[in-house]
Amino acid sequence: MPWKRKSADTRYSGPSANTQLMTLLRKEIHYSPMLQFMLEDAQRRTFVTQRYCFRGAIDDWVYIGTPGKLATLVQKYVRHLGKESYFDLM
Repeated sequence: MPWKRKSADTRYSGPSANTQLMTLLRKEIHYSPMLQFMLEDAQRRTFVTQRYCFRGAIDDWVYIGTPGKLATLVQKYVRHLGKESYFDLM
């Protein structure tokens, strides 16, 4: 039997499709914070970085690295999100 194209799903078609899909995604997708940058010195604008630790005994935020400027810390740590190297950050 030759391959036959299935008809498109029409539930999300038309001018409001994007809005419908975004509403569905917002309802169904949940994110967990993995990194946070905490202001350490307001006058000097230095921050400390914390990552969430999933070890059973900890399950809490742990400090990683040393204090620094926000742009520098973001460049250094954000690239590890979603990668195995995230778990090596200490």
